[in-house]
Amino acid sequence: MKHTKYFRILTKPFLMKEYIKNNQSSVAISKKIGVPPVTIRNYLKRFNIKRRSTSEILKERWSIPFNSYYFKWYKILTKDFLFREYVENKKTIAFIANKVNCSNATVFRYLSKHQIKIRHIKVDGRTSKIYNCKNCGKEISKTSGIYGSGLCGSCSKKGDKANKFKDGRCLKKYYCMDCGKEITYQSALFGNGRCRSCASKIRLKGRKLSQKHKNKLSEIGKLLWKDLKHKERMLKLMRVGKKITPNKPEKELNILLGKDYKYVGDGEVWFNNFNPDFINCNGQKKIVELYGCYWHKCKICGFGNGKQPKDVGRLKEYKKLGYSTLIVWEHELKNIDKLTHRLIEFNNK
Repeated sequence: MKHTKYFRILTKPFLMKEYIKNNQSSVAISKKIGVPPVTIRNYLKRFNIKRRSTSEILKERWSIPFNSYYFKWYKILTKDFLFREYVENKKTIAFIANKVNCSNATVFRYLSKHQIKIRHIKVDGRTSKIYNCKNCGKEISKTSGIYGSGLCGSCSKKGDKANKFKDGRCLKKYYCMDCGKEITYQSALFGNGRCRSCASKIRLKGRKLSQKHKNKLSEIGKLLWKDLKHKERMLKLMRVGKKITPNKPEKELNILLGKDYKYVGDGEVWFNNFNPDFINCNGQKKIVELYGCYWHKCKICGFGNGKQPKDVGRLKEYKKLGYSTLIVWEHELKNIDKLTHRLIEFNNK
C-alpha cells in the first residue's frame, strides 16, 4: 500500500490504543482524524490488527446475542413500557414510535411479541354510506367522498376544480382568424390560430422557385432515377400509395383470358419502366395489353393515329426480352366472339 499524508498519524501504537483498548470503531476513528473509513481499515490490515466482526460489536454494545430483528429496541420496548403507554395511557402506535424514534412496524411487532391486544379503529358508519358527486350527482368511491374533493373523475378535471387550472383559458371558445370556424383552445393558444383547412392553404403558399432552380432539381431527379435501387424503391412506394385495382374493361378481359393469364397491371411486374396488364403464367413468354381507346388514341374510334411513342417503346422493350405481345383495344370487347377467336389464335402460336 502506498504511503499517504496520514502515515505519520495512523501508526500501529495509535491504532492499537484506539481500536483495541478504547474499543473505538473504524468509523469513529475516521471521523476523529478526518479520513474515509476505508483508510482506517486499510491501515488495520497493513499492521495485521484483527478486525472485530459485527456480532462482536453488537454483543459489546447491547450485551445480548445478535439478532437483526430486535437488537436495537430490546431494552426500550419492554412489556411493562408498552403496557403502560399503549393500554393504560391509551397512546397510539404512531405516538410511541415517534417517542422512541423507530418505525410503526417495530412497535407493532413488539406488541405482538408481548401478546398485548391491538386496538382497532371504531366503526362510525362512514364506509357503509353511498357518496355522490357534488356537481353532477354521480356515485363516487368512498375514498373520494371521505378524503377527496367529493367530485367524480370527469368533474374534477373541469373548470376551476381541475388540477392544472390557471385562468380558465380552456373554457373559452376560440375561432379561426380567417374563416371564423370554431377551433380548439390548443390551436388558438399554442398554434397559429387557424383551422386545419386554412392552415394547409398557408403552408401551400410557399416561395416561388425560379426556372434555374427547377431545372437543377430536375437534373438531380434524373440522376437519382438512374440508380436502380432508388428507382425500385420509389416505384414500390408509388404502387403502395396508388393502390391500383383492375377497371371494368380489364375485369371483362380477365374473365375471357381465364387461368392461363394473370393480371399484373397493379405494378406486380415491371420491364424497364413498363408495366404489362396481363402475363402468361403457364411458362410461355406472352403478354396481353388492353389499350383504352381515348388514352391510347384509337384510330378506328377517331381519337388519333393509334401510335404513341411510349406505346412503341413498350412493344420494343417486350420484344427485346423475348415476349410476344397481343394488343386488345377497348372497343373490341363489344364483339366477344371475334375477340375470343383472336385470343385462341394468339395462344396457339
